[in-house]
Amino acid sequence: MRTLDLLNKVVKLGFDREKALADIDASLDEIIGAENRKPITEEEISEELANDMKAYTIIDKNERNAQSECVLYTFKELKELFKPEEEEAVTNWEEWEKLQDVDDLQAYLIKSYDGMACPYSFETVEVESLEQLQRMNEYLYSNELKEELLNN
Repeated sequence: MRTLDLLNKVVKLGFDREKALADIDASLDEIIGAENRKPITEEEISEELANDMKAYTIIDKNERNAQSECVLYTFKELKELFKPEEEEAVTNWEEWEKLQDVDDLQAYLIKSYDGMACPYSFETVEVESLEQLQRMNEYLYSNELKEELLNN
């Protein structure tokens, strides 16, 4: 199921936003941490979204997972997630710092796989505000939504 289809399904299920936000699992930070997703400050997110109002999902071609493909990332979060490891950083750091957008990141990843197929691609999702991005991600981690998506 495509990311946008799943997000539309969330809306069609008619979840009460207030109730869903109230029911968010208290361990959300632990879940996000377990996914190696480093939260960034609201100012950084707001600044980035003010520029282009885009968020991105990660598509792992080797292991498709509808729930993880719905998690939205800003470009800065993607860049942090795919940051080169220390041994690679010495040779690739200059190139890494030049990345300006998701297309640059995709080209960098393709090059880093030395001719092998890059298992990651990105889907762009337009968002209207920081709050919308956060709400969409919070819905994905609410227990009620997890159960509903798994059962349908």
